[in-house]
Amino acid sequence: MTLILSDKIETDILIDDIEKDKYEFINFINSNKKNKNYVVNLEIILLGIYITNTTIINKWGIRYINIETIKEIEWNKYELEEEWKYDIIQFEEDTREKIKKMEEMIIKTKSLYEEIIKETDNKIWENKLEKLKTIILRK
Repeated sequence: MTLILSDKIETDILIDDIEKDKYEFINFINSNKKNKNYVVNLEIILLGIYITNTTIINKWGIRYINIETIKEIEWNKYELEEEWKYDIIQFEEDTREKIKKMEEMIIKTKSLYEEIIKETDNKIWENKLEKLKTIILRK
């Protein structure tokens, strides 16, 4: 992806909530190339598709840049464990509901199969067989 920081596009640049100009931004980027302690949010606009003899490139202009330093987060162990406790309860309820629906589907499928093997009318037999096939292959 080609991003362009141009004087022709008005760009708002914030670094740790402080407004910066383009040159300060470029200096910041050059001095922090290997630093991974930042979150970068960009708002971009499509400038156009540029076609040459050997390449086709979408070029994007930068409208907004917000760079924030990642702050050390202190985790509250008890709160996290409580949160996970409720997530597990929800997961268990969802899973049990899915199991219940699947067990009902098994019963329905077996019942449909029993109807199929007892069916004497070929057209009804074909319709029921098609329905059974649909249920089984849908999983």
